[in-house]
Amino acid sequence: MITDLLNSLRYKSEGTDIDFKAEQYRFVNGTEQSKAEMLKDILAVANAWREGTGYILIGFRDRRPHPAQTVGITSSIDDASLQQFVHGKVKPKLRFSYEEHLYEGKTV
Repeated sequence: MITDLLNSLRYKSEGTDIDFKAEQYRFVNGTEQSKAEMLKDILAVANAWREGTGYILIGFRDRRPHPAQTVGITSSIDDASLQQFVHGKVKPKLRFSYEEHLYEGKTV
């Protein structure tokens, strides 16, 4: 099911419901500025008007008009730590999750 979702999202263009990031955010051992970059992107997707779910796909390089290229990531972020960080900065609480999956032999 995740593979089908990623297959379809790769063919979409960036917009209010999708953002491609080729590299992992510097969250672990990151500076406040690097963490703020991730928070900014999360808030941009959260505050955008759209129908349905919004996605930040990390480990994908936008190649519009072609499908996004799967480049993968080499470092992980703990969902609980990310939730704690975001919920400490934003009121009311946002509903979101961070998940990693193996796709085309790469972690995304």
